[in-house]
Amino acid sequence: MHIEQANSTVLSAVLKKIGLSPIERKGHELWYCSPFRKEKMAGFHINTLSNTWHDAHLKRGGKVIDFVCSWLQYHEEDHTIPDALRWLDNLRLPEPAICFAQEDIAENPAALTLHKASPLRHASLVAYLDAKGISLSLAKRYLKEIHAHNAATGNDFCAVGIINEDGGYEVKNTLFKGCIFPQTVSFIRGAKYPPEEVHIFEDFTDFLAALAYRKESRLEGDAIILHRLACLRHALPYVRNYPSYKRLYTWMNNDHMGKKATQSLKAFAGHEGLTFKAMNRIYAPHRNVSLWHKENLHR
Repeated sequence: MHIEQANSTVLSAVLKKIGLSPIERKGHELWYCSPFRKEKMAGFHINTLSNTWHDAHLKRGGKVIDFVCSWLQYHEEDHTIPDALRWLDNLRLPEPAICFAQEDIAENPAALTLHKASPLRHASLVAYLDAKGISLSLAKRYLKEIHAHNAATGNDFCAVGIINEDGGYEVKNTLFKGCIFPQTVSFIRGAKYPPEEVHIFEDFTDFLAALAYRKESRLEGDAIILHRLACLRHALPYVRNYPSYKRLYTWMNNDHMGKKATQSLKAFAGHEGLTFKAMNRIYAPHRNVSLWHKENLHR
């Protein structure tokens, strides 16, 4: 094992291996009682996106290799980098299951500027959703009417949009699809608590089409909407370490990239001990859930 491999090891898995479980979750952060001292309040946390740690009392943090060196030093063992690499190698943790390459993000982060997000009512947007078989009452539960400016074209525009976990908006109308940055996934709580299942969708119209087809306003389990496959890496921390999840469902596109993502998520589910089910066969040979649902409207 070399340093790059060590730092790509899932830090929460390392902590679990040495007997530590998170006490609290705050967004992308997991909080623990410090492994370096006895404490009643959680003063040690990791960021599951950056895979880094910080100890408030020690005022120290860093990557996985830094943690292992500190851990070995605390236990009065040899704590050089080669020592840390050997220690990690001896843990025999599985390789991270997701090895799905990110596609480039095409949009310019500064291109779209939000003017306002308001309740959905514009006639053209209602018609756009209606053509996809998505009712206004269902859409209003999850979407906003977005008024924004596109610096690339110099035009103002109106679109349907859904907020993501970092406060950005994924927006779409009949002519345009884009993101008002910051860019990440949208996470939607299901009807059952604690949730036992989580569904991963590639697009918010797929999520809404699945609900419309099932004649439901909410899924029983939680849902994560990627918006683009480049955001797959943002979705994994929401699934990993959530104690009640038992099942993972995927609703990826029936194309080469969607199938590749499905296989990666299947491997990830196996790594995390989750039952896995790909929903692709339901809407095959259509490219996605939305197109399949739209065609079924006329049958």
